[in-house]
Amino acid sequence: MLKTIKNIFLRMLITTVFLTSSLSAATFAQIATGAESENGIWLPIISIPEQQQEVFFSKDENVTYNGNPSFSVKNDGRVNWVRKKFDVKKNTIYKASVMAKYDDHYENEIKCPYGSSGAGIWWFQEYTGSEWKKLEWIFNSNDDEEVIVSLSSGDLCGHSLGTAYYSDFKLEEKEMILSTEWNFLCLIYKNADITLPLFKGQQNYHQKKSFDDKDVDDLSYALKQMPNSFEELSDGLMRVSEVDVFVVDKPLTSLGDVDYMSNSSFLCSIDPYEIDDTLYEYMEKGGKEYNQIIVIAPLAEITPDWYGLGGTFFDNIGFAQVSYTSAYDIKSQDFPDRVFVHETLHCLEFSANKTSDVVSLHSHNECGYYEDELKASSSEIKKWFGDYMKNTIKNGATGLPKEVYTVYNSGIYSLVSDNMCGIMDVETLPLSEEEKEKEFKATPTSSKVSLNGEHLEFDSFNIDGYNYFKLRDISSALCDTSKCFSISWIPSYDAISMKATESYENLYLSPKSTEDKTALRTTALLFFNYEQVNFEGYNIDGYNYFKLRDIAEVAGLGIEWNEETNTISIITDLF
Repeated sequence: MLKTIKNIFLRMLITTVFLTSSLSAATFAQIATGAESENGIWLPIISIPEQQQEVFFSKDENVTYNGNPSFSVKNDGRVNWVRKKFDVKKNTIYKASVMAKYDDHYENEIKCPYGSSGAGIWWFQEYTGSEWKKLEWIFNSNDDEEVIVSLSSGDLCGHSLGTAYYSDFKLEEKEMILSTEWNFLCLIYKNADITLPLFKGQQNYHQKKSFDDKDVDDLSYALKQMPNSFEELSDGLMRVSEVDVFVVDKPLTSLGDVDYMSNSSFLCSIDPYEIDDTLYEYMEKGGKEYNQIIVIAPLAEITPDWYGLGGTFFDNIGFAQVSYTSAYDIKSQDFPDRVFVHETLHCLEFSANKTSDVVSLHSHNECGYYEDELKASSSEIKKWFGDYMKNTIKNGATGLPKEVYTVYNSGIYSLVSDNMCGIMDVETLPLSEEEKEKEFKATPTSSKVSLNGEHLEFDSFNIDGYNYFKLRDISSALCDTSKCFSISWIPSYDAISMKATESYENLYLSPKSTEDKTALRTTALLFFNYEQVNFEGYNIDGYNYFKLRDIAEVAGLGIEWNEETNTISIITDLF
């Protein structure tokens, strides 16, 4: 029985840019004019604000690459990121690359299933080597006009320690030359030698399995049927120009996500970024730009029957895996390449759903293509696949749009941005030493404040005729609204980072002051959603206070003043 599962832990994404866009282009890139695209600076991001107060991030003049300084991101048992926002053109392919190295790496025996340990662009690569290595991430911006590029250190589980160094970042834009001619790279791992830790700490499970020459010949035969199948099923909308099949003698030794079904039955996925060296080797050997990768391995002994898994990506290339057992006798089937077509369709489904609402490939019963009929006849399976590809599903459900078959095979990359050396260069506040030391009288404001009609007591002061509010109080008050934003301190920049978020810890509001205070001009820089903003602020008793209207401008708040009731009204949902 063919068992197809869809990977719910998709490594993407691209808001593109875990490099798709904001990662759709994943992931965590003014490009429209061809000018250098810079929005703000590289900012460290706290992954879990409740457990962590700062990211150890700094420029390093001693650790250099080609004479250029690096910046370091220390992993202290929690994944840390630095991120930068870029503008992107819609529906354009970009390549982000950075030189990386890692020092003092430590990883305990429990490997984190939710991402890499070490240096990486999002989690797409995992590098813990002490020598400089280029990390790359290729992504399609799809419908996004902004991308947030993230460079990471560590893993989400807190199972590792070390320091990542980055230098020589580049963002490149691909010339978009349209084509519908697809190239497939198919790798047959002849051997698998894998040890899996069993669920709940039981004894490890080891499998050593190989394909024989007949298995390889049968699989190669089935793979080579795909050009005819896709041409027929899509009525020419998708053409497969080349199917390059390579046999990999080096054994497959590791898997990515593992779902434990029983002590001897698993659903396993091959992580393309754990075999990236092999993928790059054969991509170079094939000498083409590939649009779909299929990896086949002898894993059927540790999985229920044999199965396929599609819907993941490697460097913007669709990635599917298939586990095969010779008992299936693929060459004798009426539709021998069925599983390879099926898993490729999952990749197309995922791509199409970035911009369209496409029905699931597994929803054939709901669409009138019934399971029993599909099992009984390969012609019925082809009917479902064909209608899905041509968007002619008989109950009117939305299939694949024809745009999903467009690929870009021959364009060259041009440099958009190579900013990294100025990573710590920020616009400092233009305050003289005399201005920094000047004292101001801060008088508790007499105005009342309401948030969406509810009265709140804010600790606020009037300085030179303007009302200033404690920034942390504003953040706390908004934590349960649609305009919630988090607050974190960035010691590397002596700066405050505000970031729009769906939820934030509800800290208590400071009690309203009743006495005059002495205020000094704040020297802290201020960032909102990765971009520097310059607002006049004051430091009172170690806390930073800003004008409510300034914060409202960047946070999207409405502010109203009622002179009759002496009330400032904050409105979060504007129409």
